[in-house]
Amino acid sequence: SFFILKIAADLTWSSLRELTESSLDRGLEDEILALVRTVPGARDPHDLRTRRLGAGVAIDLHLAVRFDLTVEDGHAIADRVEDVLRERFGSDAYINIHVEPAP
Repeated sequence: SFFILKIAADLTWSSLRELTESSLDRGLEDEILALVRTVPGARDPHDLRTRRLGAGVAIDLHLAVRFDLTVEDGHAIADRVEDVLRERFGSDAYINIHVEPAP
């Protein structure tokens, strides 16, 4: 009976975390930030917010780019970041990137 209770508690905890849209674990968030830093022109990823959406994930982050870039160039960097994250988390991942100018 102990094992049945243990499994039930684990399933309940897992379900509650998904229903309350809790953040991804710290290891995955660190991986996301590391992936963003691999994109040329992407600086200082910050204000990262993540959550599970069913089998997928939602990623929301702010990204600094050089202030002298055109809007088109800044958007292209954000698109490359999004591509890298979709490659890792799947095409159905919800990804929102806010681009900010930085010196």
